[in-house]
Amino acid sequence: MVGMHDIERIAAANGGVVSAKQLRHCGINYKTVRKLCEGNLAAIRKGWYQTRNADSAVVSVVKGGGVVSCTSALRRFGVWVPGTAQDAHVRYPAHQRRVGRHCQPYRSNPPIDAAIDTADVALEAAANCLDAEDLVVVLDSMLNKQMIEMADARTIVADSPHPSTLADRCDRRAQSGLETIVRLRLRALGIQLEIQVHIPGVGYVDILVGRRLVIETDGAEFHPDREHDYRRDLTLHELGYLPVRLSYSQVMDDWPKTRDAILTLIRRRDHLR
Repeated sequence: MVGMHDIERIAAANGGVVSAKQLRHCGINYKTVRKLCEGNLAAIRKGWYQTRNADSAVVSVVKGGGVVSCTSALRRFGVWVPGTAQDAHVRYPAHQRRVGRHCQPYRSNPPIDAAIDTADVALEAAANCLDAEDLVVVLDSMLNKQMIEMADARTIVADSPHPSTLADRCDRRAQSGLETIVRLRLRALGIQLEIQVHIPGVGYVDILVGRRLVIETDGAEFHPDREHDYRRDLTLHELGYLPVRLSYSQVMDDWPKTRDAILTLIRRRDHLR
């Protein structure tokens, strides 16, 4: 017999929110739902319920008639996505008036059965919402986490407004979105580089330009151990490399200045000495 524990398990995957469709799929009838609502579930709107510990952001989206989608959903699956968590990406039914930012897959809008879109639908919505650079960032992250294969990335791009050649810019080796962004922007300038290069005594480095210019990207979530970074940089210097460490802000908020500094090193041929 299905009980509250089972419902909470279903809701947990959706921010503490569950729909009547999901409950019926589990064999729970309306009478049982009404009984559970007396102490364990609270109605959000017709056909939608929340548990006591439901995510307020998800509840707000459902209350407005939408579903958490696009990068907002992908972030919940652990995908590296551009922007901040405060940027809400919501998908609404085709018949509903859209308030705020509305995301949906290119030329389609699947039925809404849950409070948070699946990774597949969220990715399709992202492909229709994001610019080229940001979409490659998302695809790189999902490829690296083995959530999709390269064939999937090509299909997603083919079903989006972007040129099909965009998929050729993806690389599953990228360890963070910052690394992907720097790679794309430097290659757009005609700079030849390699990523995830193994250097004996150091390990893998994010980007290697020429023979010795090592560029490491420091998103705080990926580099919590600063002492380790300092030791790596010192070893790189000892081996004759020129390490440059870029922060999130230098890449995302101050790229022109960061770009010019890197170009200065290359024009001086410091990457080849």
